[in-house]
Amino acid sequence: MADPVALNGTTRRAAALVDEAAWAAAREYGVAPHTAVEETSRVRWLITGVPYEGLNGVYWAADTEVRHALRPFHQAEVPMLWHVGPTSPRDLSAALRSVGLSHYGDEPGMLLDLDQSSPRRSSPEQLEIRTVGTEAQLRAWVRIWAGPTSQLITERLVALRAPAAFGVGARTPHLLGVLHGEPVACAAVWVGRVSGLSPRPTAWLEHVAVRIAARRQGFGTAMTLACLDIARRRGAGHATLTASPAAVSLYRALGFRPVCTVNRYLWTPRG
Repeated sequence: MADPVALNGTTRRAAALVDEAAWAAAREYGVAPHTAVEETSRVRWLITGVPYEGLNGVYWAADTEVRHALRPFHQAEVPMLWHVGPTSPRDLSAALRSVGLSHYGDEPGMLLDLDQSSPRRSSPEQLEIRTVGTEAQLRAWVRIWAGPTSQLITERLVALRAPAAFGVGARTPHLLGVLHGEPVACAAVWVGRVSGLSPRPTAWLEHVAVRIAARRQGFGTAMTLACLDIARRRGAGHATLTASPAAVSLYRALGFRPVCTVNRYLWTPRG
């Protein structure tokens, strides 16, 4: 885990932007049906009720609040991830293991200064990138994002994403990449203000995914660049994300730099 004590000045603020933007983007789920959010000076958590750990979790909590923060997940009986970022208390990982969470994985938190010129690549001419504006488009988006799943879960995910995706000035525009009439790629970008860390909006890129059969054709890069274009048009100063190991080189090539590590811990209901 990135040590908060080792971060100072610009580096500390950059790392904190990753934590804050991740939470701000996740908090958008709070307006969706059947979703609960708690945000206080002691804890931040989200429960969507969808039985997938990536859609339920604790994003920050004081080290004295571990059991309190876990209680709603025990009651809801949904799997969850605890996100341990650079602003989390030191030694939190040991506390999480002591109450039954297991290490799930680590990802670098990355940041891009949108005022600096970044490498531009020509988008694949055959890929059409559309802004999602209908339920049918959002359903196609969900099927790429979630992969094979039941119709019930697909509809739950559509209902979950719709409030942030639709409307004039949607806080989280969703993008759909279409190849010869078939949806093959998806991405989303939240843009908003992060209190106390930047006078300008910050962007959070999420769910950049390409169908297996359409990979290695530059579609992931094209979707990312489209998200960055939206962020710039909305006046964002920085773009942030966490990157899977397979995607780190892609984001580095676009100018993102790692500024911290986000460790995640898993809790699942006992069957």
